[in-house]
Amino acid sequence: MTESFDQKDFSQRVNEELAYLGMEKIFLAKCVYVSEDRIKWGLRCKLKFKPDEVKAIEKVLGMN
Repeated sequence: MTESFDQKDFSQRVNEELAYLGMEKIFLAKCVYVSEDRIKWGLRCKLKFKPDEVKAIEKVLGMN
């Protein structure tokens, strides 16, 4: 069974983790090797993260 990815829920959880950790979006972008703009637009649900980006973000933030 395949779960569909919920971009809005993921973005909300990432924003909450960033706030909890006191981490800047630019630092997250550097850690996952994507542009700061891509992180910002993804967290605003204006673009979809790629599966490898989701895994990297989850790993950096300890969400998995």
